Parts: sequence; C-alpha cells; structure tokens
Amino acid sequence: MKSIALVMIVKNEEKLLSRCLESVKPYVDDMIVLDTGSEDQTPDVARSHGARVFDAKWQDDFAHARNTALSHSKCDFNLALDADEYIVKWDKNAVSAFMEKPVIGKIKIISRFNSSDGTDTAWTYISRLFPNGVSYKGIIHEQLDSNLPRLIVPIEVHHEGYHREVTGKNKSSRNIPLLEKALSEDPENAYYRYKLSMDYKGIGDYQAACRHMDKAYTAITRNSSVYSALVVDYIYLLMEIKDYTSALRIIEQEQNYIGNHSGFYFVAGLLYVKLILSDVKKYIRYFKEIENSFLKCLEIGENTDDSGVVGTGSFAALYNLGVFYEMTKRVPEAMKCYEKAAAYDYAPAIERLKKLRS
Repeated sequence: MKSIALVMIVKNEEKLLSRCLESVKPYVDDMIVLDTGSEDQTPDVARSHGARVFDAKWQDDFAHARNTALSHSKCDFNLALDADEYIVKWDKNAVSAFMEKPVIGKIKIISRFNSSDGTDTAWTYISRLFPNGVSYKGIIHEQLDSNLPRLIVPIEVHHEGYHREVTGKNKSSRNIPLLEKALSEDPENAYYRYKLSMDYKGIGDYQAACRHMDKAYTAITRNSSVYSALVVDYIYLLMEIKDYTSALRIIEQEQNYIGNHSGFYFVAGLLYVKLILSDVKKYIRYFKEIENSFLKCLEIGENTDDSGVVGTGSFAALYNLGVFYEMTKRVPEAMKCYEKAAAYDYAPAIERLKKLRS
C-alpha cells in the first residue's frame, strides 16, 4: 500500500490549523508543516497534533515554499492542503487504488465566499494529490509542474479562505503585489490576469478589475481549464458596474462555445432581467430568454464542469424561474418552482411560498 504525507505551508494559523490536521490525520502516514514566520502559536498547535514542523523564511514565492515543504516528505504520495481547509469525505479504498498508478489526483474543494447576496458556495477540482518528486512552479496561484495524467479522486475538502467572517483575512490584499510581480515577468499570462482582476474586485477597485479582466479575456484560449469560469466572472463583473451592453456582447460571443456550464446560463438569465428593467422598449426581445436560460440551467444540472457555484443548476435556478413565472402571473408554475427549491432548504424560496400561501 502506498504511503501519503500531508504537506502544508502555514503562517499565523493557530485558529484553524487544528481542524485541518484532525480531519486528515486518519488518512495519512505523515504530516509535514512548514512554518514561514508565524508570530502566534501555530508551530505548537501543529506539534500537538503530531505534525513534523520545519521553519523557512518567506520569500514571496509560494512555489518555493511548497517545494521546500515537499523536500521533507519520504512518502510515496503527497497531499497539499491549506490551514483553512479540512477533509469531509475520503474513500479509502478508492484512494488506495488510485495511487497504484503514476497519476495526479484532482480533489473536490467546496468554498464559501462573501457575495452581494450574503454567502454563496462554490466547488472546484484542484490537483492536490500527487507522487513524490512532483514539484510546484509559480510564485502565486502555484501549479504542479508535471505532465502526468490528472484524474478526479474521491476526496472532498471544505475551504473557508474566501469567507472573511471565518478567517478574518482579506487574501486579495495579500495576493495583488505577488500577482503584479508575476505579471511583470510574464505579461501575457491570462491566468494571472484573471486572478489579479478578481483580487482587485475583492478590494472594490472595479476599474482595475475590469482593465485586467479585459486583457485576460482577450488572451485566454478556449481550451484553458479556467476559460468557462473566466467568462462567467467577466459577465458578473460587467453587471456590477452596470455595463449591460458589454455583458450581453460577451454572452452572445460565447454561447456557442461555453458548453454545459450552468453558471453561464444562470448569469445570462440574470443579465436579461437587468437589461429589460434598464430599457424595456430596447431589450424586450430578450424577455423569453429569461425563462429559456433558467430552464437550460436545470437541464444541465449541477457539477457538470470543473468548477461552479452551488445552486446554479438546481435551487437558485428554480427560484429565479419561479420569480419569472410569478411576475408573469403564472402563479401555479411559480409555486412548483419554489416548492422544488424549498426542498433544498433554500430560504428565499421558502419565504416566497409563505407569502403566496398566506
């Protein structure tokens, strides 16, 4: 049976580290924690859970730090996690069988994040389980430097890093200088542009966010692993600055290429609503597309791509379709949509049902 080491880099993570280490301890043979300058009790917390702790000076380079941590591993495979992540599912037999081949495992990471409506949940598959000897490249948003096949492995992780009430951190402010540095060395890198745009959005600088997103969209290729996510995030960004015309242009350019991505059709449905409300006479021809978009979301369903926002293929699409039916006096159809969305314990749908039944 192949052995696994948890390999982490940390700094000032005493509040979250215990949960991470306890969640993974039953599944690994070793736990390696590289501390990059903590000023709290992080190293002591790590040792109290049985981890081997090493120290390294932070050099503004995530790949360098991760590779330093990996150098201490003697196991057959390594699992990379961050302190704000924790294991919720692990199929022992399937993972053991998976490691009999020289492959890289993409694990499912479910993240909560602050949105304009409160808190949303997103999923993505990221390469985190890999044979010893595979290393990282990139000073930020580091990637595994390997041509080995990448396959989904049945490990599921919850991530709190984008939810400020939990972590007390704003990662966008930390990431921006590193991404600017990375782009100065590789100005044509669409992935870095995209991530930089999202971080500027995270601190409320929409002018910079749009500037970098436009460059990223121009440079991205349709076979990129982040292509669909970039397109969807670009549309949301344009909607936030009320540039509905540009958002519509992106939708019309991409609808024949985007494939089965419920998030794309979900944001399209939201945009058609905003277009019509902004100028009924000019955009009324898109009225039917509101219904078509949310029906397409439900046809596609959830988890059909490498990433997405939970609900765009189920309860959130049902709720928005219900709103459309209610506003067009098709109350029985609206009720059916709300009932189905309420079955997911979706609060807005539950509230609408109460009002319609009162």
